[in-house]
Amino acid sequence: MQRRQLLTLAAGGLAGAGAPSWVAERFTPERDRRLVEAGVQRAKTAGKPLLVLLVPETDEGGATQRGQLWGAFFGLASDEDLAELALCEVVCAPASELPNGALAEGALAVLLEADPLQREGVGVSAADLDGPLPSPYEVLETPPAVVQRLGLLRARLRAAIVPDAATIEYRKQRSLASLTGMEPWVLEGFWTWSNRPKLSSADRAAGFLYWEALRTRVPEARWRSVLGRAAALRLWEQDPAGASWHQTPAVCPPCGMGHVSDASRHFLRFFTESDPGPAGGR
Repeated sequence: MQRRQLLTLAAGGLAGAGAPSWVAERFTPERDRRLVEAGVQRAKTAGKPLLVLLVPETDEGGATQRGQLWGAFFGLASDEDLAELALCEVVCAPASELPNGALAEGALAVLLEADPLQREGVGVSAADLDGPLPSPYEVLETPPAVVQRLGLLRARLRAAIVPDAATIEYRKQRSLASLTGMEPWVLEGFWTWSNRPKLSSADRAAGFLYWEALRTRVPEARWRSVLGRAAALRLWEQDPAGASWHQTPAVCPPCGMGHVSDASRHFLRFFTESDPGPAGGR
């Protein structure tokens, strides 16, 4: 059965206090609308769904915490954990700019299919992700509660992107339809002849390669690592549309006596109309 997956991860208290107050202020509706429209077009061209990381309109709505949450997830996740994200285009935008009101209350992210006429929406609840991440100056590197919540986030993302065999088949078909020329024939041998896989090719045809890896029983650690590195190259090494990655120093400036935990070191800084910017960091 074909279904359009709608990812609704409850934001709650997912990230702790202490992240910089300038992470988000106020959005410009026209710009955000263009971001989503451009993301939808990229998703259609790539044969992928569009994962919209939802941002509250103001920092009072939790934009600082959202940015810290995604920073912790991408910063701590292994390549294998990111494999399913290679199947998605990603954009950061407020919920008000989603088409057709495709949103459940309290959502953290929404997965929009490139061909919504072929797939119906299904909500995925994740209220058990509530709980603060450590403050930027927490001594513990990865408290067990943080690891558990980020693991749940990973599981919810996987369940929304590839919930069943029918969806994996759908992802494959959409991916193949996006390929041109000799690409489909060349990529059929991707897992058998490629000793050093080209990550741009893995990202380009992730839906097909995901299906092909399962069909030919490629060792899971191998294909997850390749697709995860491809996802990280596009989503972590580069800034996602609508936001930019930043990081705080490992020690507290200017005294150098404090310590910033791994879970609090990276964060997404969402686009704002007034953008003062950090004094330093990426």
